[in-house]
Amino acid sequence: MSLAEHLPVLVVAVPLLAAFITPLLKRHSLLRNLWVLLSLGVTELMVLLLGFRLDSEGLQVYTLGAVIPSLTSPEGFPVRIILEVDGMSFFIALASVSIVLAAAIYSVWFMKKYRNLERYYSLLLLMLTGMKEEKK
Repeated sequence: MSLAEHLPVLVVAVPLLAAFITPLLKRHSLLRNLWVLLSLGVTELMVLLLGFRLDSEGLQVYTLGAVIPSLTSPEGFPVRIILEVDGMSFFIALASVSIVLAAAIYSVWFMKKYRNLERYYSLLLLMLTGMKEEKK
């Protein structure tokens, strides 16, 4: 099992984890800013890698709660969360990560005069986590 196989869930998990770690860096503003920019940069890179996989292999399916991430039929425990990445969801993920990364880069210089920015950056990362296309 390679790391590329887990990209659909990592694109969601990395900014979510970064959002909860950011308040812990309250006293170190430079480290906090680097942490946020690094996590957003890694998320952008993962979205691009997911796009390359999407181009070469087609629809990407990831199943949470299964032994094998591509297993969508319920065996054993019948509850599954299935993430599907197609061209439209890739475009939305790429646009949202790029916009949030640009906003975070701009915020590093613009928000210097404000205090307690770890809340702002945490909410920015949580907003990115929630910006996903829902399929029905």
